[in-house]
Amino acid sequence: MKEIKNIMSIDIDVFFNGHTYRDFMKENVSAETAWKIIDLISKEKDSIDIEVDLNTLGKVIGIIKEKCGNAKLRIINEHNEIVDVMKEFKCEYSTMYNFDAHHDINYGEDNSECNLENWVLHSKNKGLIGEYNWIHRTLSDMCYSSPIKFNRNTIEDLDISPLPSMDLVVICISHYFTPINYWNIIPNLLSEAMRSPTAHFLEVTPKTISLERLKGLDDLLIDNTMPDIYRLFKNKDSWVIIERCDNNGVAISMVSFDNGNMFYYKEVVDLMIKEYNYVEFNWVEGIRNEKFIKRLASNYNILISNKGYIKLKGVD
Repeated sequence: MKEIKNIMSIDIDVFFNGHTYRDFMKENVSAETAWKIIDLISKEKDSIDIEVDLNTLGKVIGIIKEKCGNAKLRIINEHNEIVDVMKEFKCEYSTMYNFDAHHDINYGEDNSECNLENWVLHSKNKGLIGEYNWIHRTLSDMCYSSPIKFNRNTIEDLDISPLPSMDLVVICISHYFTPINYWNIIPNLLSEAMRSPTAHFLEVTPKTISLERLKGLDDLLIDNTMPDIYRLFKNKDSWVIIERCDNNGVAISMVSFDNGNMFYYKEVVDLMIKEYNYVEFNWVEGIRNEKFIKRLASNYNILISNKGYIKLKGVD
């Protein structure tokens, strides 16, 4: 097994500003229940910010693409599970770069058991970590009386160029600190950045159209029978709606594609690339398929957001 010298740990709670939702988090209930309650409260309180910080996410994706191409990957639920991951890879005095809203060195007085609040201290004492680097948010609480020596930097001020190539990347979900809508989206996005160098990030907000708008469209002919903003492409049992956008772009609403047959979808998208400046993907209610998008990303440069996907051009 390759020696693990450098570890990049990413707690996805680092992608959220201020953690104002923590004031309403009840840890005596399940994380799923707590987030349902917060979701209801947030509809009435503008002060609760549960949106992802796209600038931070974009910077971390850039680091992953540049420094983590050959690294091993593990996704964990809670951060203390990283100790078992480091044991699995036989880490010895590895250098840790932890991107985290919390330092995780020690927050409580009782450090006899390893937990979410002290896994760094335990890893250091066990010789799993040699050097600890904490990369945090500007608003993060500092560790002023740390029992270990460590380095820290804000994400905003971090210079990426001196960072070494990583041997291991560990992504932590942190259910009580990360809004439920991002538990799957962000880990999948970060994983895709490692596996696909052609995947690019951009903030977009695709629309979701209602099936009511599509009634009867399958009876229309391809040419000259639809309003100017629409075009309908058919190939055997596959069809999509193409809607014109600003700046000579089009939005594809994925409606039915022969059980997700990639050949037919690629045929339509390639045609759109030649004709328009960009192609944006919208999603009909109930149709969106994450596995299909991963297949799509292998054929095109995909720019991904927390709410949808947009494609600019084919793979060079």
